[in-house]
Amino acid sequence: MIEIAIDGTAASGKGTLGKKLSYKYSFPYLDTGMLYRKVAYEILKNNKINTTKLEQDCCDFAMILSLKELKNTNLRNEDITKLASKIATFPILRKILNDKQKEFNDLNKKKFGGCILDGRDIGTTILPN
Repeated sequence: MIEIAIDGTAASGKGTLGKKLSYKYSFPYLDTGMLYRKVAYEILKNNKINTTKLEQDCCDFAMILSLKELKNTNLRNEDITKLASKIATFPILRKILNDKQKEFNDLNKKKFGGCILDGRDIGTTILPN
């Protein structure tokens, strides 16, 4: 079983490298930052940005988030990016999204023999070995 974790600073080529490795080895690829961006998008779309329960609203959406929702979605505008960075500091949200990443890893190792992930907590929490 192969697990590839890619870490690095913003705009350092993590995504480009991940996609190329995914193509070369036929392993599924997940840009884990897109999970936070999708949650941020939903918060903005539903105008819940200024509520007193922002963290709970984020967690509620994250619980029902499907990784399939990340495909063909433009989640890279400035407002989404800023909010994604802010909500990524919420410990409970991180745990929920980390669990989804671990599920992605476990499923794809069994199904395809490996997977590739880039983003927060990958080398320390999701794929520590």
